Amino acid sequence: MKIRWSVIVASIAAVLLATSAIWAAESKEPEGAKAPASAKGKELFLSNKCTTCHSIASEKIEKKKAAETTEAAKTTATESAPPKKVPDLSSVGDKKDAAWISKFLMKEEKLDNKLHRIRFKGTPAELKELSGWLESLKTPKDSEKAEAKEKAEAKEPASGEKPASGEKTDTKVPETGK
Repeated sequence: MKIRWSVIVASIAAVLLATSAIWAAESKEPEGAKAPASAKGKELFLSNKCTTCHSIASEKIEKKKAAETTEAAKTTATESAPPKKVPDLSSVGDKKDAAWISKFLMKEEKLDNKLHRIRFKGTPAELKELSGWLESLKTPKDSEKAEAKEKAEAKEPASGEKPASGEKTDTKVPETGK
């Protein structure tokens, strides 16, 4: 009877171990997979006060004004070089991938022989989310720009054409002077 129970327990343990190994292998991301871009990445960028030093013009995120005045005060007080240009991250994804961005934010990678000023203090999941979002910030390709232009032109009626019913026009009716 003792042998049977130990065999049963060992069998159950083996099945659980095999199942967890399969599950872990399936849930692991393949090497080189890109982190998904998400709105949470943008929220993390804002909540971690990245706008103290950075702007993202493509996302309409500006560097905080208070930080500019603080930096301007430091420059005036020390009579040193003009204030540094605000690092705009609109196209950071064209140059760097999420893995590199993660390392840079953790002060494990250098840019122009300098580490990031502040080490990221969030969780590994938040770092992945933020890095993936930053990687998604890319300059639109020429084909995407052309598509956007065509869509904008399609919405505007050509000169001399009547707009579709229900569309507003900017045409003013001249007054008759009565």
